[in-house]
This record gives sequence, C-alpha cells and structure tokens, in this order.
Amino acid sequence: MPDQPLPRGLYQRSGSPLLYYQVIVDGKRRRGSTGYGLGQLDEAIAFRNEVKEKLRGNRDADKTVKRAIVRQYSRELHTVRISLAETWARFAAKPSAQAGPKQLKASESYWGDFVKFMADRYPQILHLHDVSHDHTQAYVRQLRTSGRWDDRVVYARGDRTVTNSHKAKHLSNRTINVRHGVCQHVYETLRRDIDAPENPFALIAKPDNEYSERDAFSLDDLRRIAVCAEKTNALVHHIFAVGANTALREGNICLLKWREVGADFIETVQLKTRQPVRIPILLRIPLKVGSDSDPWWTPESSRRLSGRCLRGVHHGGRGTGRNGGSSGAQRRSAFPLLYMVSF
Repeated sequence: MPDQPLPRGLYQRSGSPLLYYQVIVDGKRRRGSTGYGLGQLDEAIAFRNEVKEKLRGNRDADKTVKRAIVRQYSRELHTVRISLAETWARFAAKPSAQAGPKQLKASESYWGDFVKFMADRYPQILHLHDVSHDHTQAYVRQLRTSGRWDDRVVYARGDRTVTNSHKAKHLSNRTINVRHGVCQHVYETLRRDIDAPENPFALIAKPDNEYSERDAFSLDDLRRIAVCAEKTNALVHHIFAVGANTALREGNICLLKWREVGADFIETVQLKTRQPVRIPILLRIPLKVGSDSDPWWTPESSRRLSGRCLRGVHHGGRGTGRNGGSSGAQRRSAFPLLYMVSF
C-alpha cells in the first residue's frame, strides 16, 4: 500500500524519521523541524500552525511599531510648539474662550498659577506639549494640600503697586475643582493645536464639592439683628435694613444710585452675576438721619462708607470732601439709604 501524502506545509527529509514544516509569511519562506514523527501527525500539524501564527504576530507587531514611529516623526514635524508663557494668549484668542471679563480674568489667574508652578518646579519643561500626567498630578496635589502655588496678591494703590501674601492655605473642594476645571479647559482647547493624544488634566478625578446647610433667618432673628445694629452701628443698620427688604447684596447696596430708585421699582444690575433685577417698592419708611448737615446718617458712618466703597474704587468715584470723605453730591448719587424699601 503506497504511503499517504503528507498535509500541506509538512515534508520529510531522506534518512530522517521526523517531520519538517514549511510556512510562507510576507513572501519569506521559513523551514524547520516539528520534532514529531509520522506517528504524531496531528501534533506536527498543530506545531506548524503555531509557528505560522507566531510569525504573523511578530509581523503585525513590527508593522505597528513602524507605524507608531512614522506617526511620531510626522507629529514632531507638524506639531505647533506652544510655550507655556504664551498659552494664555493663544487660548484667549479661541472662540471657545469667550466669556465675561471677570470670568476671563479669574481664569487667567488660575492658569497663570499653574504656569508659575511649572516654571518653579519643572524649569526644563518649556512647551505645553511636554506637560505630562505627572506634572498635572503634582499641581493638583499642591492645590489640595497647600493651596495655590503663587500666594502673592498684587494690586495698585494710587500710583504704586502693592504686593501682599495670600493668607488662605486651604482651598475648599469646590475651589479646587474650579481651578482644576479651568486648567483642563485651557489644555483641551489647545490640545488639537499641539496634537496631544490626551488631556493630562482629564485623567485626574475631582473630589466631591462640599456644601454646607444654610438656614434662612426667621423674622425674630431679623428683628434682633436690626435692633442690635441700630444701637451699635448706624452703617451696618442701614445696609442690613435695605438688604433684608430687597435681598440685594452688600456691594449692590453700597453702589445703589438715586437714578436706579424709581417711584415704584428699584431697577439695578447685580454686580456679581451682571443680571438686571427689578424690585417693587410697596412702602417707603424714612430711616433715622444723623443731622441736618449729613442727611443720610451720622457723619462718621458716611465717611466710613465713602472711604471703604467709593473712594477711587467703583465707578471712578474719588473722595473729594473734607477729611478724605466724598462730597455731598457724590454721596447723594451713590447710596440712597434715606429710605428703607419694604415689601
């Protein structure tokens, strides 16, 4: 009985009892011994198939490595190198960065704190593309443990610049998340420009915001506060009286103008949210005034208000009265607390 032909890919050499394999991958012929004889044909076939699959896997891995090298080389040729110093200017020019001036100013401060952190801790990192997950993780850790990195507070006072240290060393979870979110948004906006594969800020989990319960004052609480303020501090009493009856914030009360108080409504714009509000006036009750020369309240309270809220700070108002106070015309147009507005 003639010998049966061997399966494709297997053959015998003269004088050898073993079976040999032959595979072709990418046009290259590979040969070798299976280590099995004719009585172990199934094992020889399995061995030959295993060798072929392994060679194919190595081929695919080599192609993957080669493609990655080509992509990396192409990325380095075409990637825009944005220095950390110019990142904010790039971001601010993007359409997605358009927001209110106060929000943009705060966001610039948050991002600037991260840039200062990188310049101090990692001076060798000069471009945004080189910022890694380790760098962003170190910065977020700084926020959570010690607060902002740059604790300087710089502001103008008259014709000179004043620099102080920021006292808050512990930030709430909400503040940390806001700063983290701003940094993540800035990086994400510029990520396509630098062709970064991922956003290193997005890989860091954010803690839950902490909220505290705030109970509303009862009517009895409001009366007790009003009586105490009236006896001890005229300025606080007037601010509290208007705030309790209008729900305006202290800043809005201090900068309320006579032209915003009509016969039936108070119409003003919230300083914090920039949203207009219209408050109905149901009853006008004259508040206690200080004297004929100061028709609002005591002269002391008037001077304190002028120095704290009006002089050279808001709406360009400068104190021009005696003793550093504002003139009667300025006070009269800035803070109409002669009346308490009631609902």
